[in-house]
Amino acid sequence: MKELDKVEQSVLRDAIRDLNNSGLIDKPIKMVGVKKEVLIKNFTDAVENVPDEKSTKIPNSAVNLYNDLFEDEAEDAPKEDEVPEDKIPEDEAPEDEIPEDEAPEDEPKDEKEKQEESPVKRKRGRPASKEPKEKKEKPPKDPNAPKRKPPERKGPKGPFGSFLDGQAGKIEVALAEGGTIEDIMEAAGASRARIASHIRYLKEKKNIEVVKGEDGIYKVV
Repeated sequence: MKELDKVEQSVLRDAIRDLNNSGLIDKPIKMVGVKKEVLIKNFTDAVENVPDEKSTKIPNSAVNLYNDLFEDEAEDAPKEDEVPEDKIPEDEAPEDEIPEDEAPEDEPKDEKEKQEESPVKRKRGRPASKEPKEKKEKPPKDPNAPKRKPPERKGPKGPFGSFLDGQAGKIEVALAEGGTIEDIMEAAGASRARIASHIRYLKEKKNIEVVKGEDGIYKVV
């Protein structure tokens, strides 16, 4: 890694600020009251923890600083295809002497290799991801299972079959006794619309007729 005294404080802070504002890291990197070496470690860890599929969205300032920090390592590291001459077995034929009929065909590139290469040249291993917890599946419901019946309602009923502990039963009692709409509203604690709705219900469902006399009194006929 690059020597700490060669890393400019302003460049480091700009890169961290841009990375914090990118929305790519779960927790912003704290910069106030933190030593330079700790800042750099937190910065490199955060860059390396960005998922590969989102690495192309890392701000340029963060990409440039990260690659600059590890530039020496990239130059000194041996290439994957490079093998020292003294390590080549004597019985292994040079590449240019392999017969054409024995030369392997070019293998098709994997789909992942065709995707856009990440701008970040990662130097260190990524932390192992935690295995997702297995979700316990609920047993399927039996369609043939008996359905629960609602509890049977009990209690005294009004003259036309509605329970007296509800507005419908109270409206029926008031209608049976007869009275103005205001009398029924007060006795049943119901609105005009609720009373009119129940009068319509009695006529359509119970075949009970309620009429309003000239004196404004509602009666059951």
